[in-house]
Amino acid sequence: MWWIDQWESGVTEPGSSGSPLFDQNQRIIGQLYGGAAACSGSNNNGAYDYYGRMNVSWGLGVSGYLDPLNTGQLTIDSYPTNSNANAGCTLPSACNYDPDALEDDGSCLINDACGVCGGNGTSCTGCTDAAACNYDGGATIDDDSCLYPPAGEPCDCDAEGNLDATLTGNAASAIYSFDAAGVPEALDISLTWTNTGGGANWPADLALAITAPDGSCAAIGGYNSSPAGCNSMGNYTLWPADWQSSTEGTYTATVDLAGNGLSGIGSWQVYLFNGYGGSTGAQFNATWTISGLCNTDGGGDPGPSDCPPDLDGDGTVTVSDALILLGDFGCLADCSADLNGDGQVTTSDMLLFLAAFGEVCN
Repeated sequence: MWWIDQWESGVTEPGSSGSPLFDQNQRIIGQLYGGAAACSGSNNNGAYDYYGRMNVSWGLGVSGYLDPLNTGQLTIDSYPTNSNANAGCTLPSACNYDPDALEDDGSCLINDACGVCGGNGTSCTGCTDAAACNYDGGATIDDDSCLYPPAGEPCDCDAEGNLDATLTGNAASAIYSFDAAGVPEALDISLTWTNTGGGANWPADLALAITAPDGSCAAIGGYNSSPAGCNSMGNYTLWPADWQSSTEGTYTATVDLAGNGLSGIGSWQVYLFNGYGGSTGAQFNATWTISGLCNTDGGGDPGPSDCPPDLDGDGTVTVSDALILLGDFGCLADCSADLNGDGQVTTSDMLLFLAAFGEVCN
């Protein structure tokens, strides 16, 4: 330990344990943990103090706080590292300009298109067309993301489907494909469930996966596993409590799909997945309605579906289709390459095409 037999200038007072002892380089070398020094009137009482040695405390646990990454560095001359009270943003046009800064520290930020300092320009962007299904009343800058229903259809239409599959743990059903446009808002499902394998299986083991035309996927439910490549919106607790049972029968549920991140026009897919890895088998006969998706082909069948971007009808989305789209780009009425149904051929149609490029269609 460090022993201070008598202070020459100033003194410590009771209650100051833990205060630092500095060396001539202004580095902390010890911490006060005992002594008898104190004020005596306007003078110190001439008594002693003793300090723990930092180099001893280092191996007794201090290193875990001061060097948690175990870098091995034993000294540091400023905190925060390389701090400079005179540093800041010196660019007058920056939104975080510091008029008192004498040295630029590289922290300067600018306002984005939405007026947010250092923002990424997404807080005010969205679909600004009130006629679109995904109109964003808070958006002031259109990001060409507007989605429209098929001609003559409202935005609040539904897409329905059914799959019947007997699945063991982590197994998936066939894919139910259908052409639709919109943004999924809610799922209504009726499940007839049979415990074919016996054991501790539940209807709530079901995970239902929804895949958008751009390939993004969201999964609802599942006990301890979820379909690979899908963003899980939550496990079995998304289903009603009565689904957590081994009793065979018909179960129903409504699930809010807000915030799922899915949207688009083109080929959508749904499949069932047994989300209980230890399942010995169960039959899932599911019939569902997805509100917010306008079904454009009148139904769906397990397996691949037609591809709207296949403009030349040869069964594959290739360069020849791209040439047709480019030739129709800018069209404002009766457009053959209008993929999103808004009556025009714009950048949004191009993005849908690129997402499907290389797809083989049946």
